[in-house]
Amino acid sequence: MRVPSRRAGGVRLLVLAVLVAAWDVGVRAGAIDPFYTSAPLPVLATAVRWVTSGYIVGHALATLGVTLVGLASGMLLGVLVGFAVAFSRRVERVALPFLAAANALPRVILYPLFVLWLGVGPLSRVVLVISLVAFPAIFNTQAAIRSVDREVVRNARVLGAGGPQLVRHIYLPAVAVWLLSTIRVTMGFALAGAILGEYVGAVRGMGMVLAFAQAMFNAREVMAGTAVLLTLIWIVDFGLRAVERTVTRWRMMEVV
Repeated sequence: MRVPSRRAGGVRLLVLAVLVAAWDVGVRAGAIDPFYTSAPLPVLATAVRWVTSGYIVGHALATLGVTLVGLASGMLLGVLVGFAVAFSRRVERVALPFLAAANALPRVILYPLFVLWLGVGPLSRVVLVISLVAFPAIFNTQAAIRSVDREVVRNARVLGAGGPQLVRHIYLPAVAVWLLSTIRVTMGFALAGAILGEYVGAVRGMGMVLAFAQAMFNAREVMAGTAVLLTLIWIVDFGLRAVERTVTRWRMMEVV
């Protein structure tokens, strides 16, 4: 498994190198206007200067903090509601129409209301992230629980398993893999929500950095900020992959 993974990683690095080289050649040849995209070396120099001076670290941590708090809170809320909907037909009949309608509503348009109610601080951004993350978690949790083989549940009950044992040994392993896939998908939503909130109004965060650079028509800093964000996403996704492998092994042990 490691050889294909390393090979895939090498291919990704090669593709990235080709894209950066094409960008640099395009700027040098005059095919790309550096006013709109800058050039790779100035962008890299800016990113390195930000990191070494510590300027970007506080902004990145602020964005990452809002993202992770909102993601964790949204996933927890989604799991709790998903369990309630999956285990109670009455709750499902009452709540599902409202959940479906709320899920269809673009939550981004609610952000001005969050700011009005909660202020321009981190809390309004966390609530925005929660609203983006919770609904996929609700529906995926419900689907994961409903996908559990009823025969397995009946056999476990015959062997004396009660509610806590069923949740611990049957339902949680089934939900865990679904939720990890949901987290990896909704991580982008969470980060986008945090950045959007910072872009609209914040004194710290990557969204504020990008908004300030855009207001100054500074393509170099916009590209450098984007590069820092992509690096953050890669680091978080790498961590989630490691957690996913661990949870998958745990689920296999529970099944056995």
